[in-house]
Amino acid sequence: VNNAWERVGSASWTGGDADFFWTTNYRGANASDYILFATNYIAADQIKYYDGTSWTTINPAFSAGGDTIETARIIVPFKDRLVLLNVIESTGTYTNRCRYSQNGSPTTTDAFREDIPGKGGYIDAPTREAITGAEFLRDRLIVFFEQSTWELAYTGNEILPFRWQKINTELGAESTFSVVPFDKVAIGVGNVGVHACNGANVERIDQKIPDEVF
Repeated sequence: VNNAWERVGSASWTGGDADFFWTTNYRGANASDYILFATNYIAADQIKYYDGTSWTTINPAFSAGGDTIETARIIVPFKDRLVLLNVIESTGTYTNRCRYSQNGSPTTTDAFREDIPGKGGYIDAPTREAITGAEFLRDRLIVFFEQSTWELAYTGNEILPFRWQKINTELGAESTFSVVPFDKVAIGVGNVGVHACNGANVERIDQKIPDEVF
């Protein structure tokens, strides 16, 4: 039938109607590859990518001992690396963690290895709050936690390419998919209202309609 829905590949997923998917496009083994990465934040399903023909499950090791990345809530390409936020690993769940791949292809077997210089690594935000959302603001990656907002700042240092930089200590976002990008701000729905981040500060933008928001 023309103009109808068609299943992409034969991958199977688990979960209920509250286990939403986060997807992103990024390169593969070759710079010309254009593949789709997907996660539903269920460890058993792991992270999968679609290359236009079939789905492939990736369960990358990050240490010589065989510790692996099971899945992540958010996947975004940033500064030529694939960045995973709020990560479930074989060693535990790290809701405040950013884990990143090597510069280039994230699909090679050693792309996330933290014990090989120039490959992958991780950096934990100095907070016990969980990462709930992320959005780009021009060339900056704004990361929303439960009750605070941070920037994952690029350092240009291949040994530690990213660092956490706090923007606001009180306002965050409650839902992963509540964050909406605009030209000059990223807007998210938090526990006390609707917040807008301009990269330097976060402030409520719903003061005129507080009753409607609650």
